[in-house]
Amino acid sequence: MQTHAVARLLFATIGCSNVVATAHGAAQTAGDPPTATAGSTEECQPGTMGPDAIASIGSGRANGLSSDREPVATDVTDWTTWWEFNRDPILRVCAPPWEFGITGPRVVKRPTAKQIWAEVVPALRASLLESSDPSIVSSCLIALAQIGEKFGAGSDDPIDSILAGLLTSEDPNIRADTALALGILGVDRSLGLLAGLARGDEIARQAVGARAIDLKTRVFATFALGLLGNRTGAPAIRTRIVSCLTEFLTRPEPSEPQDLAVACVISLGLTPLEPAPAGTEREGSDPAAWRQNQIQFLLGFMHDESRSSVARGHAATAAGRLLMWLDDDAFREQAVDRILLPLATRKAAGYPAEVRRGCVLALGMIGDADDDPVDVRIRAALRDDVPNLMSQSRRFGSIAIAQVAANPGRRSPNVEKNRRELAELLVGRLRLSSGEQDWAALALGLFGLLTENQGGGPDPALALALREFAAAARSPMTTGASALSIGLFGDFVSRDWAIAALERSSDPSTRGHVALGLGPLGDKHAIEPVRAALKEGKLPVPEAAIALGLLDFTDTVTELVEFIAGEAPPASKSAAAAALRLLGGRAAVAPLVALLRDETADAARRSAAAEALGRIIDKEGLPWRSKFTFGLDYHSRTPTLDALLGSDSIDGH
Repeated sequence: MQTHAVARLLFATIGCSNVVATAHGAAQTAGDPPTATAGSTEECQPGTMGPDAIASIGSGRANGLSSDREPVATDVTDWTTWWEFNRDPILRVCAPPWEFGITGPRVVKRPTAKQIWAEVVPALRASLLESSDPSIVSSCLIALAQIGEKFGAGSDDPIDSILAGLLTSEDPNIRADTALALGILGVDRSLGLLAGLARGDEIARQAVGARAIDLKTRVFATFALGLLGNRTGAPAIRTRIVSCLTEFLTRPEPSEPQDLAVACVISLGLTPLEPAPAGTEREGSDPAAWRQNQIQFLLGFMHDESRSSVARGHAATAAGRLLMWLDDDAFREQAVDRILLPLATRKAAGYPAEVRRGCVLALGMIGDADDDPVDVRIRAALRDDVPNLMSQSRRFGSIAIAQVAANPGRRSPNVEKNRRELAELLVGRLRLSSGEQDWAALALGLFGLLTENQGGGPDPALALALREFAAAARSPMTTGASALSIGLFGDFVSRDWAIAALERSSDPSTRGHVALGLGPLGDKHAIEPVRAALKEGKLPVPEAAIALGLLDFTDTVTELVEFIAGEAPPASKSAAAAALRLLGGRAAVAPLVALLRDETADAARRSAAAEALGRIIDKEGLPWRSKFTFGLDYHSRTPTLDALLGSDSIDGH
């Protein structure tokens, strides 16, 4: 087994600054979360609304947190929910080379440094300090944090000082958002304040105006520690963060709420310590000593029956994230054995569904297609054990199979044979029902995308299987899954089918997915059908703009700005901001700044303008929430995780 190539491709798009040196000197990164009833072990079945359903997800801004796109679904077993949580890094892989600053067919017109210094930052600062509306304040502080310290107010007035001043706000939601913004900003000197807020200690209480620190602020500060740990380049900072997080988790429950435990576990998965070099004696069990100790701690937590099942499930995926980048075969074998245990047919009944789902997701992060014994066991579990689990574990299993199949590992002689066997499993699942067939199609598309981006390419027979599946599609859900899978797979032969599906579909959501499927094909013949559907009002503006951007057609900036200034839901406006990011966004700066400063405009429009500015100029390639949502078991939620990613304001951009 080697460092996970697929994980590098996807997760490296999430966190670009969190580089950790491996034992062999290779550069690595690590990056990983919406409501289950606490402790529930039941998964909702296809077509029902069980305890894991996300029907409550709406488009409000009740908590004041900066809101972008939210995954809205009536049934969390639908593939659309997974897609909404995971699409950002996948679409970034699909983006034309110019999106990455590589010489390409054109120059992307990003906002200039002068625009940022002279127009955007002053407008955000002024609106932040002058406005009494919580939504505008929160949107501006998050946007400033996204833009980053480079474009701050100068050494005498750094952005983190401006943000920290808002901790004394009378509005608890602004205090929580401020703590989170300090993590998004990601400057090391915020560590002491964030750790104090997470603990709720006396120093932090003084920072918030000598009041007790509420749970939401503590939890958001804990998530902020994870963002800081993911972004910092200082190993000593990561060590201090891991010490702080594991200290919380070693306190016996219920001294710390489940919400805080979940935040700690997820943040640990975002904060990779340095691995112990080969031959190092790892004496003791200090989880902040080496990455192996950190993983061992998480797996011990996962198996601890006295702990919250929701937090235990997230511990599995957190450990998987850290294992992806670890070059220590002996330790990996031991760790994988512990991850496989909850999935074994005779053992699975003793573990809650949250843990089983987390373990399935973890296998997709760490497995590959070579002949290492540990990878043979991972593939066997996905083939033989996971199909015997409940509905959502099986669906996640299809995605995990695609990730494992796409990763060649050490490229042993049987890699192509092993890949074919896994791909054939997915082809067989195209004949299933109850929505599982749609997951299999999406997984095949993901497999095609990942293998193509490694310089290879999947078997053409798989493209034929997807074409046949698409031709037989009868439901809007299956049509959307087919179109996306074809686009990700890169099957140009299916272009005409996808264009016809765009024209005949009556469901706006399906049309949006079909358009996004046309985008990665890069075929200019798709531009006019997408433009026509957009002009006729048959296609959601954000999806159309993203599709056209992927097709290298960029003349939609005006429409996007007007859309953001209009009556659309916050989620759709956020997707429009993501499209502006893809298109460059320079031309959008002036009208968005004007809207933000227009005191005659309502708060919703002004806050949407602030969010769009933050997204366009974001110092990182992808939105901060992608670090949480990619690879997430979105069934396992807590109220504060829900506030961060769920019913109050979920975003993807």
